[in-house]
Amino acid sequence: MNQTAFHQLAIDSMKRLWRSYLIDHSEAEFRFLLQHIADDFIIIGTGKHEIFKGADNMAALLAKDQQEQDGAQFEIMDEWYEAQALSDDLCFVYGGFYAREISHSRTQVIADMDTRFTAVYRYENGEAILCNLHHSVPNMDQAMGEFYPKTITQKANDAIERSMFLEQQLKLDSLTGLYNRTAYEKSVNSVLTAHDRHCAFLMIDIDDFKSINDNYGHLQGDLFLRSFADLLNKTFCHNELISRLGGDEFSVFIADYSSKEDVEALIESLLDELKNTIAMPFSCTIGIAYNDQQISSFQNMYKNADKALYFSKSCQKGSYTVYK
Repeated sequence: MNQTAFHQLAIDSMKRLWRSYLIDHSEAEFRFLLQHIADDFIIIGTGKHEIFKGADNMAALLAKDQQEQDGAQFEIMDEWYEAQALSDDLCFVYGGFYAREISHSRTQVIADMDTRFTAVYRYENGEAILCNLHHSVPNMDQAMGEFYPKTITQKANDAIERSMFLEQQLKLDSLTGLYNRTAYEKSVNSVLTAHDRHCAFLMIDIDDFKSINDNYGHLQGDLFLRSFADLLNKTFCHNELISRLGGDEFSVFIADYSSKEDVEALIESLLDELKNTIAMPFSCTIGIAYNDQQISSFQNMYKNADKALYFSKSCQKGSYTVYK
């Protein structure tokens, strides 16, 4: 037999192997495969454990695969084959195919296989005998022209960045971009637990905020809250924790302050700036709690600052009081 005929015989045998593996599981096809496999046959599959030697192991592999398919039916959507001579009686067959599981009501997810393969055939007694088969699954995230899958690395990094962004967003108040109550409480407790520092906890309430919504509308009220958040960020700009606890209630946590006088100077600056920066004539009232190096918690400092806040409100809005 000439080489061209041998090569075509090998290609036909390779096609029949894949159809027997995926589609036709009849006893006749099973026998055909075993009759056209060399005794010292080697197959290397896609899994790290998938290295099989000998026709007997191949038979066991086929039987196990057919059992695991559990009635799943596949169709070959696309395939290609090429043959190249290695010697007068050996040829190299390579190619690829795309097979897809036929949709079945038993499952909402279907499997597909995009496979490349190489095989070595020997011409023997008018037959093409399969000596070696190696098949693999392409990395679908490796872009054209890449010789290693840097695209998947970039996708992974993008996914991590997106995850970190979403995680950060969960910590923030959607209107002002400040910490929300849950994230703020967790962060404050973390600082109080980890460090023996002078800390100050400020409770801040915008005076008569309801009148802003009533007189100017809720949209204007939202704009006012954003402007107030910007002013807090401008005033407390040295790694202080700032939160919108809800509604018109805000809080600032200052860790490791230099002196109480410095803290109260910042508060007086905020009260003055509020009058000058925000067009509508409104004020805020503040309560302050210091921990004075005593072991404390968010709840304790919140409670004490809140008491100081409402004492201030009862005396004079637009002022501040230190809890004692």
